Formats: sequence, C-alpha cells, structure tokens
Amino acid sequence: MLIGSQAFQETPRRHAPAIVLALVPHLAAWATNMINGALTAAGSAVPTLNPQQFADLVGKMRNEASCTTPCSCSAAGRSLAASSSAR
Repeated sequence: MLIGSQAFQETPRRHAPAIVLALVPHLAAWATNMINGALTAAGSAVPTLNPQQFADLVGKMRNEASCTTPCSCSAAGRSLAASSSAR
C-alpha cells in the first residue's frame, strides 16, 4: 500500500490514469489466483473443467451475483432449477 500511495504522490496528477491502468494486470492475476485457489479447495480447478462444465459454473456464478433467490429470477436460473430437480 505504501508503494501505491507513493506512486500517486510522486507523479504528476495527469499521470494518475496510467498508474491505475498499470495496476489492472496485477489485480487480474491476483483475482485469478484467488478463484483458482477457491476452486481447488472445493475439489475442482478451472483447467480441469471441460467447456460445458465451465459454462455451467459461469452461469451459476452470474445467477448468484444477480439475485438473492436462487434460480428463480431468469430463464437461465429456471433451466438450472429444472435440471437440478430432474436429478
């Protein structure tokens, strides 16, 4: 955090957007590492998922992020609910 604050303090104000953009790849790598760690702890990992499993995972994540009632607020959610009740 100290390095980040020094970067903003020691550079001209007009360079602030460049500093923020320079942080984006590092934040993306950190987020990817956190997600892979969570998936590994849960018994799965992104590289081991086939394309259909990956699409299902992304769909579930989007559905959970967009509403508080699971699988009831979108067509994708309704299809997930139908497929899980058919099991």
